[in-house]
Amino acid sequence: MNNETAKQDLAKQEPPTSSPFPSAKPPVEDEEKRPWYAIWVGRTSYRPLLALLEEKEHHTFIPEQYVVTEQDGIKKKVLKPVVSNLVFVRKDFSEKDFFLMLKESDLQYLVIRNHDTNHYYEIRAKEMHEFQVMCNPDLYGTRYLTSEQAQMKKGDTVVVTRGPLSQMTGRLVRAQGKYYLLKDVGPMAVMLKVSRWCCEKIN
Repeated sequence: MNNETAKQDLAKQEPPTSSPFPSAKPPVEDEEKRPWYAIWVGRTSYRPLLALLEEKEHHTFIPEQYVVTEQDGIKKKVLKPVVSNLVFVRKDFSEKDFFLMLKESDLQYLVIRNHDTNHYYEIRAKEMHEFQVMCNPDLYGTRYLTSEQAQMKKGDTVVVTRGPLSQMTGRLVRAQGKYYLLKDVGPMAVMLKVSRWCCEKIN
């Protein structure tokens, strides 16, 4: 979580007088092109917010990874959220209806903002789709970063030309002698191992 974001009071956000959304309603003609938002729930569980959003039939996403747990001497791999207090939601709502729903729920939340514009941080549909693909917990070599860690990684913007990540875009970065494709979506980022010979620089 970005430190500047964390400085904001974690409380129910009221609909602002001047809209931080670039547009109040998404284009209804193409749902797959709608942007996504990231919602932070502080130190509380993400489950009540997730249940509310899914009850209202909003499209949600939580990056998960396998962790090893042990119970009664038996070890097993289970899926756990990468960030336990972060929920991504697709913009299937108007600003007014969205805030009213959250206000009536009595949940604490914080919609991540873009620090340059003060608008809520919009993740483009294509970027979110690629992020979701790269967050597949069955893929080997996945690494997750905070937004601060991602900003410190230097690398060229590339497109993968062949292999399982073909047509994916991101930054080609190096870590511990290996190359990774880095996809940054604001509050967090994901990296996957990639051959640099399969990447083409985007000018």
